[in-house]
Amino acid sequence: MKKVALLIFMALSCCIFFIQPAKLPASNEFILLSVESGQSITQSLFFSVGSSKLKNSGHGDKIEDFKSQLTKNVQTFHDEFVISFLLAYNQNPKPEYAIGKGLIISKTGYHEKTDCVGFNIIYQTSEVWSYYHPSNEEEKDDVHYGFMITSSSNGQFPFAATLSSGQKVGERYKAAYEDALKTCNIEMEYAPDYVYDYATSSSYLKSDSEYKFQDANGLYHHTWMKKNLEGQNISLYTSVANRGLWYLTFTLVCLAGLGAAILIINRKKKTSIDKSGKV
Repeated sequence: MKKVALLIFMALSCCIFFIQPAKLPASNEFILLSVESGQSITQSLFFSVGSSKLKNSGHGDKIEDFKSQLTKNVQTFHDEFVISFLLAYNQNPKPEYAIGKGLIISKTGYHEKTDCVGFNIIYQTSEVWSYYHPSNEEEKDDVHYGFMITSSSNGQFPFAATLSSGQKVGERYKAAYEDALKTCNIEMEYAPDYVYDYATSSSYLKSDSEYKFQDANGLYHHTWMKKNLEGQNISLYTSVANRGLWYLTFTLVCLAGLGAAILIINRKKKTSIDKSGKV
């Protein structure tokens, strides 16, 4: 897979109707899923329109119609998110977590500067995220203890997940773009990069991602970019000093050194006394 440069981070707009995607690869063909975890958590889905490619392919007169159709297709995914959130909320209603309060969902729209169509979902706090994404107790991180405490989490690349229909998430997203091409009578090959970006304020988090960088807001990004969806997994891990073990080791070393020093001093005193007795 050829390397693709990442654009400079774009600040999130405070407007709830449309929020700019956090970062986008400089490519005409990509689908972006991202999770940005800071004081709030923002989940995003964006499709590059590829206006320059459409124009260069002789379809410049159909770009506006294509944007409109792609927006309609992406709106389907937006609506599915809303329905799933409503179902989750109705099972255990908590007013502070309701859509429009604890959970903000932007409208699906076109962003001219990045030439993308998509939407954002903002969870105002980590508690709201946990409310709509209950953890599976069976899924536990693999933790190893030593002088360094290492916690690792391995999972499937989000686009590679299989839906109940048997279709992969990435395939369904790709089909939405291809449907827009077909509806607008545009013949063009479409082979998008599947991009997943996870951003966190923690500098301890490591990963096997293709790209790693820090943005102007201090968030650390781990970005995976794939062409093939088969057998794709991702890995995240943290490695921090086991302070308790380091402190214990330091204390034992100090005590051992102190004991050795006392032993040496006592031996010198005894030798001095023996020599004095002989004199």
